Amino acid sequence: MLAFAAVIVVGGLIAWQLLGDSGHPTISPTNPPMVAPDDGAAPLPLEGAIVAPHPTAQIDEDKKFKGSMKQAATLKVRNPKTGEVEFKAQHSLNGRVISDRDETPIYAFKVWLIPESYGAPETAKNNVSPNTMRNGVLHLDGQLEGKYHMVVESREHEAVTRFIELPYDGELVVRLKYGTCIRGVVRDSFLQPVPNVDVELSFDVARLDPGVTPPMQRLAKSDANGRYFFYKLPGGTYSVSAKLFGDALASEPEFRLDPGNEVTRDFMIGHLGTLRVVISNPIDQPLARAKTTLYSKLDDGRDRVVRSSLSDLKGVARLEFVREGSYKLKISVQGFVPHEETVVVAAGDTSRDISVRLEIAPKSGG
Repeated sequence: MLAFAAVIVVGGLIAWQLLGDSGHPTISPTNPPMVAPDDGAAPLPLEGAIVAPHPTAQIDEDKKFKGSMKQAATLKVRNPKTGEVEFKAQHSLNGRVISDRDETPIYAFKVWLIPESYGAPETAKNNVSPNTMRNGVLHLDGQLEGKYHMVVESREHEAVTRFIELPYDGELVVRLKYGTCIRGVVRDSFLQPVPNVDVELSFDVARLDPGVTPPMQRLAKSDANGRYFFYKLPGGTYSVSAKLFGDALASEPEFRLDPGNEVTRDFMIGHLGTLRVVISNPIDQPLARAKTTLYSKLDDGRDRVVRSSLSDLKGVARLEFVREGSYKLKISVQGFVPHEETVVVAAGDTSRDISVRLEIAPKSGG
């Protein structure tokens, strides 16, 4: 015990001698003095209180931020008249495009925003790319402040031109009117809609109103509900006919279409004959998407497509509105040997089932 106490006393004397009276380490060759950096700044403490920036400094930062945002919302533009460079603010244009008939949103439409300096919008819009929009929502970002002609139209509706100035105040609502049109429904003798029927528009240019441009649309296809449409037609005398693969099914006599009006012409197609072709593989499993085509023979010996269809998931292909006569039936699907046979449709043969079993095609090189 006495030896241990002596060691502690001697260690304490040595430590006191090294620290000196001030309690700080003494300067020695192994403990040099702290030297300030070359720039004269005192070294920062390792720990200390967080000091808030001066209020003036915060205001300056806010100004810088707002200035950068303002610069991002402006665009450098050269004035075409004076040649001087200007900064113009960018704005958003929002609104609704609806039908004037029932105020429902227009499904798809185009918008041209034409600067006033471009001249008459009817011709200037040919040099400006339109924006395509849907569901009645009009939205344009990044538009420069200024005066514009705005043109809005759709496939079914006539163009509407509005003069607007950006920034725009208030609610922007554009109402479109249907163009001069011919429309109708294709049905069979059971009053069921018939899809995929070609409705052909016929006219004599000499019997259109003077000075008008002849319509570009000459053919419309009936949709899933049997409806067809011809929009934006000039006034004049027209006729329409329903065809399937060039085979005339029905026609309507000539009629007069006045500008701004709508003419309805429905077609009633006699049911004629229907071939129901059931297609399967060698183990009687149905084959889907088998191309099933019916051909008739032309006077020059060539085959003409009369009807065509793809088999459904049950392997059934329907060939409808087939007139009486003799036809060639061809069926093909990838991976199977094509099938061909002659089919005769008799008068009054309104429905007929044909079963076809396709053989698996041999592998090439086998």
